[in-house]
Amino acid sequence: MPSTAHPMDLDDEPPKEEKRESEIMNTRFLVAHAPLTALVKKFQGLTSCLMQKGSKEECEKRYQMFLKELAIYEHSMSKAKVSLDTMAEENKAYDQNVRTINSQIQETKRKITSLKAELDSAQKERAHREECVALAKLINQLPSRAETKAKIEKETKDLEALQMERQELEKELDTRRKQFALFHHALTEIKQSL
Repeated sequence: MPSTAHPMDLDDEPPKEEKRESEIMNTRFLVAHAPLTALVKKFQGLTSCLMQKGSKEECEKRYQMFLKELAIYEHSMSKAKVSLDTMAEENKAYDQNVRTINSQIQETKRKITSLKAELDSAQKERAHREECVALAKLINQLPSRAETKAKIEKETKDLEALQMERQELEKELDTRRKQFALFHHALTEIKQSL
């Protein structure tokens, strides 16, 4: 009687893509955690020497090698902490810059609104003052339409420049956040593996 494969039997073996991803993740872990792997190997060498009751000199040698590896690992962890602290400070500075830029954008928007209102008012006054010669002198004292439009164009250009700077800073923050998340993930894995 021929055997028929049950559909569930096919699902028992993970797809090739999952195997490949798993191999890639293992390789990345080993590369990223090489100091930890070396430390564990030195510790295992020391414990095996102690368990097998090796010579005192051999155990002392392995102990010293373990201490050196531990010092290297502690140094790399302190560098990682400094890096993490630096990233946190950079994030704070970036957030402050974003708040400052947002504040400047709001202030510029208020100025534009104010200037537009001023322009409308000036246009209305000009129409009324043209009817009366006495009011014509007051119109000449107000800024001209061209000057006001130039101010608006300048402020608009400034606003556009600030918006572009904001977008660039947001892109940089996004990149930093991704880097920080990756670093934090790796650090968490290191802590968990300890």
